[in-house]
Amino acid sequence: MYNKTINALDKVMMDTIALIKGSNEKLINTIPFEGSWTAAQVARHLIKAATDMPALFIKYAPETDRQPDENVAEIKSILLDFDRKMVSPDGIVPEEKYYTIEELITDTDKIRQENLEALKTAQLNQVPTLQDWNPLNGYTKLELLHFVLYHTQRHNRQINKIIEKVHQGQPSL
Repeated sequence: MYNKTINALDKVMMDTIALIKGSNEKLINTIPFEGSWTAAQVARHLIKAATDMPALFIKYAPETDRQPDENVAEIKSILLDFDRKMVSPDGIVPEEKYYTIEELITDTDKIRQENLEALKTAQLNQVPTLQDWNPLNGYTKLELLHFVLYHTQRHNRQINKIIEKVHQGQPSL
């Protein structure tokens, strides 16, 4: 029933891998402008954001008493509003370090596979218990799936724009 969305998640995570794989380490580790993350840091942010999702998807949780996709349109409108600037929660802010393409590809693919495996048996109408401070608290597993999908789409666009900006500023790359 939700295979289309799960397949879209697979594709968008493979797109992340392709963006990183199609670049070079110097370029993805270059800050495009003051106050920005590097493309590698954005990829690391995506990894950190999706790392705990498989556990949430497979863990038993109470079923919702509302439509399990009730908040999907709102999640989409927030995350795909590219004019909206957001601040990352501290726990998923990427480390300031030099990242290798290999580690980013390996970690992204690992998270992709873990999420896809967990989603095979996930009851997407359940609402996992999260800490009160967590901005995803109260969402169903289906809404969390859409969050990961749209969050990854948003940041893939950002990775692409950063790579373009850095490449323009450094034609020798």
